[in-house]
Amino acid sequence: MTLKLTALKNICKLTNLCAEAKAPYSTTDTNTLKDLLNALSINDHSLIISWLRLQESLLPLECLWQLQSQGLVQFTTYIYYNTHLIAGLSELFEEQIWCQDEPVRLHCAETVAGLLAVLVNLGPHTPRDIFMPSQQLLEAVIEKFVDRLLEDPLVPEEPVPFLSRLLGSSVCVQSRRKVFCVSLLRTLVQFSPESVTVEEAVRDQPELYTLSKSPPAITQVISEVMSELPAKDVVDELSKIVLEEQFNWHWLLTTMSVFVASCVQGAETLKVVVERWLSQACATKDTHLLSAAVLCARQCSGQNCQGFGSYATWFGSLQVRPTSAFTFLYSFLSELVPYEPVLFLKIHVNKVPSAPANCHSAVADYATLAKTRLADLNQTTDYVGLFGEYTTTEQEGREADVAKVIAHFHQTKQIMNIVLEASVFRRQFYEKVFLTELLKSKDLEHAEFIEKLYSVGKIPHGLYSKWQHLHS
Repeated sequence: MTLKLTALKNICKLTNLCAEAKAPYSTTDTNTLKDLLNALSINDHSLIISWLRLQESLLPLECLWQLQSQGLVQFTTYIYYNTHLIAGLSELFEEQIWCQDEPVRLHCAETVAGLLAVLVNLGPHTPRDIFMPSQQLLEAVIEKFVDRLLEDPLVPEEPVPFLSRLLGSSVCVQSRRKVFCVSLLRTLVQFSPESVTVEEAVRDQPELYTLSKSPPAITQVISEVMSELPAKDVVDELSKIVLEEQFNWHWLLTTMSVFVASCVQGAETLKVVVERWLSQACATKDTHLLSAAVLCARQCSGQNCQGFGSYATWFGSLQVRPTSAFTFLYSFLSELVPYEPVLFLKIHVNKVPSAPANCHSAVADYATLAKTRLADLNQTTDYVGLFGEYTTTEQEGREADVAKVIAHFHQTKQIMNIVLEASVFRRQFYEKVFLTELLKSKDLEHAEFIEKLYSVGKIPHGLYSKWQHLHS
């Protein structure tokens, strides 16, 4: 009788704890929960089951995880009997995943990872009435996670490290982890597919979609997902997504950057696929696939990875045949001219791929368009910087050139020969590109170098006077 009374008292305490304790649980509340469940399991396991069936509202994730981890009640059993609570459960997961309370973040990660591992492990041999609602919950949790992760990439929150714990869990079956990672990868790349147009992607790619400009919280998730998958599987999945034409340009290209930056073999495999896309697109007049091929080539080459090389080299070495395919390629590029970043216009003008004999007029027409656009933007056609091809954005290349020249001058007090040669043999580039970038600043090192250049007649008086006036 005394044991029964004690068990009933513990049930009352458990009910009050679940109703009153603030989620996520503090260490004290978690320890109290563990003690109560442990005491009840020793005295009367059936009482826990009876109590659980009487609960009409959501139980806290902490309680569900302790019931699961202590072997008292399977999480899938709770879902099976409470399918009407799946939406509410997914919201509880969201709250824990995005908990910003530092003292309990690791505790939240453990709870979320533990419960998700149960769902991830379910496979095709799981009874359908168990699998379907559990899968519904897993998909809802992942969708909410990705929505919040990518909702405002400029100001991302930091999720708790549940993903690394889940993927590193010894209880999570490897084959099921791979299925989960493919699903998460698809959800990431296909987030809000209509929100970015091809023209916007062409315009924004060099400035906004680079790895250096991507929020670490997002690239970390992408990296963790792809670390679980062989390079060939990643490429195959990305290829399927591209061919299905349901993806977000921003996140497709960002995913490719993360992939090629971390996997040389993957970059080589992806290069083959991209070139296959281009050939197929030109042969079938598929503008969408051609867009994917060109933008993905730019994205991969922008990472300076060994397996892909520079965009200038890639574009200049294209072998597009027959005539109709080559003409389609240049017609496509011509339509993009109003949106193209300056660097790619310059590359297309200077690095012309081998053209069929009767396609030179298509190349000439494109060159006229591109040069007119460059002139409108007050740009030269020179795509090579002081020290070689620009491989990222032109602005980053200009800044790097100036920084290198200034560093040399700071150390030696001498003007680099390459600067003097450019002032003579590449005068348009020297004045319109190099000097324009140099004369933006008047910090001490820049000013000293500028004065030195002017003293040897390497800065036109008008430019020098304008610089003095702007920075006086």
